[in-house]
Amino acid sequence: MNAEEYHLIEKYLNNDLTEDEQNDFDSRMEDEQFAKKVRVYKEVSESLKAQEKSKHGEEDLKLTLEAVSSEFFASSKKNGRTIPLRNIYWAAAACIVLALSFVFIISWPSGPNYNDYSDYEPLTLSSRSENQSLTMAAEEAFNGKKYTEAAKLLNQLLKADPENPRLKVYLAISYIEIDNYTAAENLLTDVAQGKSVFQSAASWYLALGYLRQDKTNACKKQLEQIPETSPYFNRSKELLDKL
Repeated sequence: MNAEEYHLIEKYLNNDLTEDEQNDFDSRMEDEQFAKKVRVYKEVSESLKAQEKSKHGEEDLKLTLEAVSSEFFASSKKNGRTIPLRNIYWAAAACIVLALSFVFIISWPSGPNYNDYSDYEPLTLSSRSENQSLTMAAEEAFNGKKYTEAAKLLNQLLKADPENPRLKVYLAISYIEIDNYTAAENLLTDVAQGKSVFQSAASWYLALGYLRQDKTNACKKQLEQIPETSPYFNRSKELLDKL
């Protein structure tokens, strides 16, 4: 991870990107290697916010810092390139800041975690014969949690069937998993405002998308809109009470 990428991801996590920068960031998230860097860095930040017992917390921190270190240095080692000194400084500085932050954050009360609620129904699709191989590949990718690949395949299917709410919801879930939140929100908002059987699911996953981004107020507002008739009402009430 170079200095430019480090600053870009920091701005993204702090919601400081301009509209043009956000559009560029969303495009870069289509690259699996860049998306992986974002996920690893975000996992480090999230791990620091979770309350842990001292022993277990220190072990988790060690593992996440090792993951960040690998992200900084692995690509350079594979290509036989010398790592610029300034990049080493950036990596070291990031790890030191995270380690020092851990001392203060470890005692913070634990809030609800996105992973506690992100249990998705397996993707099952029906399609015409000409799309059968693409459909099967999309199902396999999503159900295998290969969300970057799933997003590309589901996007192709959606182009052929642009009004399919199931495709929109599962494509949005894939986008949430790879941190492409703008695209996910657009898809889910469209379905949530419609009349399909996926309306409730779209409202619920829209709230989970906000939860994953630590947008507590937006998450609460979305959860409050889920009616008692929704199959997600009990879970939404549970999550709302924890926020």
